[in-house]
Amino acid sequence: MTRRVAERLLAYARDGLPIVLLGAWESASVPGVPREGDDERLRALVTDLLTQPTVRRVTTADEVPGALEALGVRPDVRYATPSTLLTMRRVAGRVDYYYLCNGKHQENAKPPVTAIDHEVTLARTDGNGVPYLLNPWTGRAERIARYTEDAGGIHLRVALHPGQARVIAIGRPGLFGDRTGTRPHATDTSADQVVYDNGHLVIRTTKAGRHTTTLSTGRTITTRIDEIPQPTELRAWHLKVRDRRPDGDHTHTLDLDRLAPWHDLPGLADVSGVGTYTTTAHLDGPAYLDLGEVTDTCRVRVNGHLLDPVDLLHPVIDVGPHLERGENTIEVEVATPLGNRLRQADPAVYGSLTPPGIRPAGPGPAGAVRRGTDIEVDL
Repeated sequence: MTRRVAERLLAYARDGLPIVLLGAWESASVPGVPREGDDERLRALVTDLLTQPTVRRVTTADEVPGALEALGVRPDVRYATPSTLLTMRRVAGRVDYYYLCNGKHQENAKPPVTAIDHEVTLARTDGNGVPYLLNPWTGRAERIARYTEDAGGIHLRVALHPGQARVIAIGRPGLFGDRTGTRPHATDTSADQVVYDNGHLVIRTTKAGRHTTTLSTGRTITTRIDEIPQPTELRAWHLKVRDRRPDGDHTHTLDLDRLAPWHDLPGLADVSGVGTYTTTAHLDGPAYLDLGEVTDTCRVRVNGHLLDPVDLLHPVIDVGPHLERGENTIEVEVATPLGNRLRQADPAVYGSLTPPGIRPAGPGPAGAVRRGTDIEVDL
């Protein structure tokens, strides 16, 4: 450390800045070849620095968080359990913006990043601020319906698959045109989810039975759901592929008993273009379409309605609002870059590219519909 740095740190500490020094600073020395008396003057400055009430010295990195806490320094984000959650905070006026991502600052991380689901505490500038979820896929903002709050900030659960991200804003009631204002929110529930739907508090669940929901007013509400249909696997798909070639488009059509990636289908492993999987199903009521694993891009239509953009890291789509009683038509469109065709043109360079499509991921099959229900909570 140079004398100039030590003098600046001492000035900051006298102005009240919390400082934590790691290591044996009593034997500090100036860099390079010191002139006579340089090390002694530096150590005198460090000794003075260590006597300041806002300065702590620790011997190991594990002691740094405790030293910061003792100095009154609180993190913007606190985790209920250690995880691979990465965060960034920005403040604009009295609105806090948080970017949350489940990942690591390295490629091919070991151990690999896995799904997380735990509580986080977010500091807020506005003591009356409420949390909003900003959806980067749709561009919409909606008030988060389940959380707790105290002087330390907002406490809410974050569930993210590897690579998934969330953007959360904390600001005044009514921010982003929200109409729920200061209406009560849920602090706990045994249901899968609590949301605001047209200003009303609604629980969503895929499990039958008794569900209890505690409101911010202190009330506890019990809801009984007698029966929810079992997941339905969609087995009859028609695939139409528009194959882009230098000599013009070619069309491929196949009938499938499941959603499948192109490399598993005859004649499609080296095709680049756009494919549309179509099926019909007798469904009604709240439901979620689980696509499994999707490569490249996809979009979904239900009965001709184009749904919101699909989060490719967790392609589970709420199709309930667009279902009609009786037969429904579901279309899943995937588009590919030119990599498949380039594998033929130059396999030495492009032979390892992954063909597009949809494949199972996790315990359920690709193309399964999970049934659920929406129950309005009486406030």
